[in-house]
Amino acid sequence: MLAAVTNGDGVTGPNKWAWYTFANSRPDYSCGVYDTTRCAMPDSDTTLKDLRDRVAVFVRERDWEQFHTPKDLASAIAIEAAELMELFLWRSAAEVENIAAGPKTRQTVHDELADILILCLSLANRLGVDVADIVLRKMEANRVKYPADVVRGSAEKYTHYLSERADTSHSTSN
Repeated sequence: MLAAVTNGDGVTGPNKWAWYTFANSRPDYSCGVYDTTRCAMPDSDTTLKDLRDRVAVFVRERDWEQFHTPKDLASAIAIEAAELMELFLWRSAAEVENIAAGPKTRQTVHDELADILILCLSLANRLGVDVADIVLRKMEANRVKYPADVVRGSAEKYTHYLSERADTSHSTSN
């Protein structure tokens, strides 16, 4: 059962379709997107659909669909990923650990990661992609490419293991 609620700014109506809660079965996510003091959406209680809906409403309320072409969203994802990478550029592993542990830098890392995820969800919305399906399909493909008993503890690309298997099969067939 859907219950109509406000989005935190007191506005309700048909354009606020994603600002809802399932009565008696879900936490109340009726607060505004940025009001984490009143309302949080922890991973354990939040579905991809919840996030996709919020991203879609955010974009729609700003009339940004016109700018969210697949090309531009893909470019924005790459740019935001570069901004995340820049936080760790030219740092040793120990420096990266210290940077990531500092409250100010940790918040910057969180913000950049959120930007990337929001843009990925926007792209999925634009393309009509089922995110869970494509992630699970890719994980299955990676499970085949990277068998745990073969790759455990190694960071090699899958082509390394293909050539290694080919070398093994050639040496056993001679």
